[in-house]
Amino acid sequence: MNPSSPKAKTKTGALGRFGPIETFTIVNLPARVLKKEPIIHEITCPQCQTAFNIDEAGYADIQKQVRDKEFNQALQDRLEQAEEQRKLEIQIAEQKIAEVTAKDLAKKDKEIQDLKAELAQGESNKKIAEMAIEQKKAAELSSKQAEIQKLQSELNAAETAKKLAVSEALAKVERERD
Repeated sequence: MNPSSPKAKTKTGALGRFGPIETFTIVNLPARVLKKEPIIHEITCPQCQTAFNIDEAGYADIQKQVRDKEFNQALQDRLEQAEEQRKLEIQIAEQKIAEVTAKDLAKKDKEIQDLKAELAQGESNKKIAEMAIEQKKAAELSSKQAEIQKLQSELNAAETAKKLAVSEALAKVERERD
């Protein structure tokens, strides 16, 4: 509202302590603002392009519908994003589990291979020890057999010497008798 309009009044203030008070304007507000008349909104249909007027309550309902629709769409978008994020996190967790399982499996396979190698080495060492024992027994057996033959030959020699001594003694006794 401009001061030159018929509804505006200009007053000059009185003389104050430090000089005249500034000029101020009194504006008369329209009656509909003071009475709070309903505000009418003009809306254009997005499909048919027809303009129509609605009151404040109808406008608030349309705004609520638009807000609810936008809110529901935003909520749906967030839910879809959360679901995608959850699926991605599950996939990442499954990959980590698969990696850990593969590492554990590889570790167990290596441990099994090491134990098999150790077992094979133990069996090889056992066979070598058995062969060494058999060779030692064979050597002892052959040395015992050699000793037996030596003792048998000594026994045979002693028997032969005894027979010879007996024969000689008999021959001497027969010579003396004769």
